[in-house]
Amino acid sequence: MKRVIFIIVSFVIFITFCLTLGSLELKKTYTDFKEDISFEKTQKFNLNGILKIDSTVVNPKILADKTTLVQFSFNGCTPCRKAKDRFPKLLNQTGKNFQIITISIDKFDFWKPLNENKNIKRWTRLNIGNSNLIKSLKIIGYPTYFVLNENGEIISRPSHFSGIKAIRNYFKIKPNILDLFIEHIRNLLDSNRLFNYVFMYTFLYLILFGVIILLRLLIKKRWVTKYKNNA
Repeated sequence: MKRVIFIIVSFVIFITFCLTLGSLELKKTYTDFKEDISFEKTQKFNLNGILKIDSTVVNPKILADKTTLVQFSFNGCTPCRKAKDRFPKLLNQTGKNFQIITISIDKFDFWKPLNENKNIKRWTRLNIGNSNLIKSLKIIGYPTYFVLNENGEIISRPSHFSGIKAIRNYFKIKPNILDLFIEHIRNLLDSNRLFNYVFMYTFLYLILFGVIILLRLLIKKRWVTKYKNNA
């Protein structure tokens, strides 16, 4: 029974160790991010035509005195949803001078009843309404991100998968090992690679375990032979 417990515990420790090593690779995502070439920098972000959930227009003052991450998305966009799942964590890592605005390009009547329209502080959900931002900002893929300064001016256009990375870099957020570990697990789950990952390292564990057992037997045999010769 003790051997079984030892094997199980050692296996869990081994897998955890491998996952931890893999999670350390994510550390660079807190400092590096890709940015699309943008001609909109220093341009004011125009909210004309953008609608709130109550069908009213948006007050431009919403962009004042805060750094803002804007995400253009639509219902059914998997990368958009995965990023939104990580937004609460990002908000917890930043201060009151940061906010997130997500702008859905879905038809207003379709978008309004969606479950994503929940009340979370410093995260505002809006609808594209009659705005011409998609055309004027040349948005052709989703999610599309923009980072705005405290004056509502565009200061960065991160690539499609670098919105969160850009904010981490901007605010110089330093991750702890637990954050990296959890994010690594989520990335594996999102990409359906967790099973393959565990299978690969289980196979490696069995090889290492077999090698250790073999070495132990050889050492034991050598000591037994040496003892008999001395006797």
